This record gives sequence, C-alpha cells and structure tokens, in this order.
Amino acid sequence: MGKTFYIFSSGELIRKENTLCLKMRDEEKRFIPIEEVEQIFLLGENTLNSKLFDFLSQNKVVLHFLIIMDIILVVFIPAKKIYQES
Repeated sequence: MGKTFYIFSSGELIRKENTLCLKMRDEEKRFIPIEEVEQIFLLGENTLNSKLFDFLSQNKVVLHFLIIMDIILVVFIPAKKIYQES
C-alpha cells in the first residue's frame, strides 16, 4: 500500500522516466518514486499533461485537486481502480 502525498507548492508535475517529478517555480525539482504513491493531493497552481494522467492511471494513483478559497474539488480516479474495487 502506497502513501498519500500533499503538494502545497505550485509548479509542474510530470513523468520523468518511471517516477514523478515536481518542477517548482524556483527551478527546484523533487522526485517521487511511483511505487510509493497511492494518492496525491494538489493544493497549489500546477501544470499537468496527458502523459502524466496515463502514467498515474497505469499505476492506479488517485489525484485530488483542491482550490481552497473557491472550494473546488476535482478527483481523478483511474478506471481500473474503480472496477477492481467494485
């Protein structure tokens, strides 16, 4: 079972080979091995792409987008994860 990651920094979340990479605005990079991830909560302004969604889906990682002030919540749940739990 993986961990839950909370990302408060704004930046770009990308797939870098077989790991996740968060490129922050100050050019700092943080790497998160995909094997350790069960779900991610994004609380900043982040850029994502379709390759990342495909990678998260293949690894059954749930992604939550939270915008606190306007109370917007979006959750990306990979289809295979939904069907396996049913």
